[in-house]
Formats: sequence, structure tokens, C-alpha cells
Amino acid sequence: RRNFCAVSLLLAEMWKISAFGFNCITFGAFLFGTFVDLPTLAALIRSGSTAGVAHPFFQVWWPHGAKVMVPLILSTMAANYLGLITTPPRTFNWIVAIGLDAAILLWTLVVMRPGIQALTAASSPKAGPLLLAFQRQNLVRLALAFAAMCAAGTAFCPWFYEQPHCEYPKH
Repeated sequence: RRNFCAVSLLLAEMWKISAFGFNCITFGAFLFGTFVDLPTLAALIRSGSTAGVAHPFFQVWWPHGAKVMVPLILSTMAANYLGLITTPPRTFNWIVAIGLDAAILLWTLVVMRPGIQALTAASSPKAGPLLLAFQRQNLVRLALAFAAMCAAGTAFCPWFYEQPHCEYPKH
């Protein structure tokens, strides 16, 4: 019984660490995109250099961003779910984190997708206002990712002694 407890606690801790790590990576990706990539694209569009959205940077970054972010957010949700099922005392934290990550996907699909498609098809003069709208909408995703990271992080709060099936000495 004691070995089972030790193994189950170790697995629960690993899932929580990986879930929190995935949430941190997701937030970091949105942070980088918001404060590095998007301002770079905006500067290219404002300067008119090589037609802004026709610039090779845009042509490479834009389509591949979704190819990275969608699997990352789905993996983050899966890791949060594993955190949920391995640490029953903290279920609310994980449910909130999963819901916030799902909200990122829904926000992107429902609110941002038309702008994303329009920006992909836009010529450089039309791209400026579209990119500005995208930047503002992206701040919502950044806030949701930050909140999900905080929710997953709070699941790290004292869990060691909250396992009712294990007896451990109190320090």
C-alpha cells in the first residue's frame, strides 16, 4: 500500500508539473506573439517594405503559427485533464484551466477567424487596420492564457497532505 501511494503521488506530481508547464508555454507563445511578432508585422506594414503582408516573414510565420498553437493548446487541455483526474482535491482548478484553454480556441474560431482569413488574403494597404484589430483581439487570448496558467499554478498548492488514502508524517 505504501509503495502504491508513493507511485501515485509521484505520477500526480508529474502530471501537475507537465500541465503547468504546458500552460506556461502557451502563455509564453501568446506573449511572444503579442509583443514581438505582431509589432514586427505592424512595422513592416507601416513601412510598406516589400508589401507588408507579402513579406517573407509574414508568409512563413502566419500559416505556421496555427500549426503550432492548435496542437499546443489541445495538448495543454489534455495535460490539464490528466491533472484533473490525478489530483481529485483540486478539481476546480483544473476545470477552470481546461475551460480557459477551450475559450482560447473558441475565441480564435468564432471571433478571430474571419479577420485571420481576411488578413491572409489582404493586400498591404488593407492589412494595417486588419492587423490592428487582430492585435487587439489577441490580447483576449493572452489574458485567457495567463488566467489558465494561474489556475493550473494554483493546483500546486498543498496537495501532499490532502491525499486521504496515504499516511504521511506531518512536518
